Amino acid sequence: MTLLLLGNSYTFFNDLDLVLQALLVEAGETDAATTRLAEGGLAFPDHVEHASSDPAWEEALVSGTSPWSWGILQDQSQIPGFYGEDAIWEESAAAGAQLDDWIEVRGGESLLFLTWGRRDGDATNPTLYPDFPTMQDELTEGYLAYRDRFSTPERPVWVAPAGLAFAAVFADTPEPADPEGLFYRLYDNDGSHPSPLGTWLAACVLYSAMSGQSAEGLTPPPSVDPIDGETLAAYAWAVVESGEGGLEYPWQGEPGDDTGSTGDTATTGDSGPHDSGGPTPDTGETVSPGAGDEVGGCGCASGGGERWGLAVSLVAVVWTVRRSATARQAGLR
Repeated sequence: MTLLLLGNSYTFFNDLDLVLQALLVEAGETDAATTRLAEGGLAFPDHVEHASSDPAWEEALVSGTSPWSWGILQDQSQIPGFYGEDAIWEESAAAGAQLDDWIEVRGGESLLFLTWGRRDGDATNPTLYPDFPTMQDELTEGYLAYRDRFSTPERPVWVAPAGLAFAAVFADTPEPADPEGLFYRLYDNDGSHPSPLGTWLAACVLYSAMSGQSAEGLTPPPSVDPIDGETLAAYAWAVVESGEGGLEYPWQGEPGDDTGSTGDTATTGDSGPHDSGGPTPDTGETVSPGAGDEVGGCGCASGGGERWGLAVSLVAVVWTVRRSATARQAGLR
């Protein structure tokens, strides 16, 4: 099984790819190998651009011949939530569709890595993202719209709802702002990037979404307390197994069919280029998704269809109306 992870610092913090690979190997996928292509602040269009300018991206996406079992696609941390007549979101959607096409040519399935809202909301986008629950709702809506945009009746695109697992922990945490609480400890000090706990939770969601199995009983990294690790694996499985968000998974098969697959076995490879596990400086460019809001980089660069229907809440409708009436500016960091 070969996996290609395309993302940014949300993906390279704490070596998400290697944590996921270790999970798969321990669970019996002994030939599992991951390749990670991630730099701070990258969005889907940046990965498409890199495919024509960087040899690693070009080989992984365009010129290479070795098959992928899965392509795991993570967009910049704020852009998916701009969904609703937003030029920046549309640009990412178009680029994400291209990435999905390349993964398909290599024989793989695409898995959208639905990320988490920032712990205290996004101070650079206070109107759009005032707090964690609102930001998570917006990101979820945007990623599901990506799924519907990319999917065809013959080839659905799947979603790994890491952000919904963060939200489940949030809902069960009496005082989310308590530094000793589990939700707070999912984050790095910047309140945006994942801590080792957050990366473990994301890896468990990815594993469960691909395999149809819980990561409970599997070994977390040494940086994760085993009790916390088991608790978070249970959260990940509960979110995936319940189909929260109206999600479906490839291992579910037809109704009444409980057989599934973790993806076709492919040739192994090395773990690919790896970035250092620290914040990446901003590029200095900004996006204004709404009055009084700016993109703060990340996923992060700052210190940090019709197959499924989504019932849109009244709140989401209000946000969409507000967005569509708001002027946008180009640029990204």
